[in-house]
Amino acid sequence: MAAAAETQAGRCLAPLLLILCVAAAAGANGGDGDWSDLPAPALGRAEIQALKDEVVEMFAHTYDSYMAHAFPLDELRPISCVGVVSDATPSGGG
Repeated sequence: MAAAAETQAGRCLAPLLLILCVAAAAGANGGDGDWSDLPAPALGRAEIQALKDEVVEMFAHTYDSYMAHAFPLDELRPISCVGVVSDATPSGGG
């Protein structure tokens, strides 16, 4: 049971890890978010299609997780994979 929970938590954390890696890369580039001085990678059609497919897979994963763990609630908490109802109460209120 614990291994299944760890695997599920890992899947929920994967998008967060990707965002943190991108943010770290932005910080390594001076932190101003201007990446114009970085050389653009040359991507072939196959690589572009693979990246598009990966985006579709990520969307499907997040949507399926929402439907499985949170529907009909408003949000899915990324770490606990628990659905919550959002309201006008500030997030710090619990």
